[in-house]
Parts: sequence; C-alpha cells; structure tokens
Amino acid sequence: MIVLMLLHRLTMAGAELQIRFGALHVRGSGPPLDASLLAELRAHKYELHRLVDGSTCRWCRQPVSLRDQPDTLSLADGTSLHWACRAAFETERRTRAVEARVTYAIGAPGELVDQSS
Repeated sequence: MIVLMLLHRLTMAGAELQIRFGALHVRGSGPPLDASLLAELRAHKYELHRLVDGSTCRWCRQPVSLRDQPDTLSLADGTSLHWACRAAFETERRTRAVEARVTYAIGAPGELVDQSS
C-alpha cells in the first residue's frame, strides 16, 4: 500500500511518474517536490517502476503478463489488475471515497470543485 500512497501524494502535488527509456521519471507542473517525498520515491523505486509499467497487479502485487493473461485489465494510469482482483479493487476504492465523503461538482470546463467541506 505504500507505493499507492506515494502515487496519491504525487498526484496531489501535481506530478506523475512516467517510464522513459526504461527509467522511472517524475513529471509535473507544480512546485518542486519536498525532500521527504523524493527520498520515499527513491526508497521504493523498484516497486514503483514495476507498478507503473504494468508488470505488477495493483491489488495483489503478483506479476502480470499482458501477453500470457488475457484476463488482465490495464488502467488509464498505466497500472494493471488481474481480472479476478478487479472487484476487490473497485470495492476498496469506492469504500474509501464514501468514507472520505468526497463529492465533486463540475465547475468551469474541465474543472472539478470539491464540495465535501
């Protein structure tokens, strides 16, 4: 779960991880990342790389082979799920959203406005 929390912290900071020429890179348009986050990213670099390149299931952390397993789901962020893990992943994701009581409304085109406070 640590790597998923790191991905979330990156997203909240306006950054994302990408793989270019086989190496993991941070890309963003916000302010520079704080030193503690960068240190955590470096400490979990190998696991983050495997998650972002889609070779590890985001839920069960088992290897994923897209060629050998047609029952694998590729997500928009580049991560993957085994089809059998999809239901548990979606249930957990929705439960966290309900617990956080996060609701959004559409503001200007392409803008989400948090109405949970």
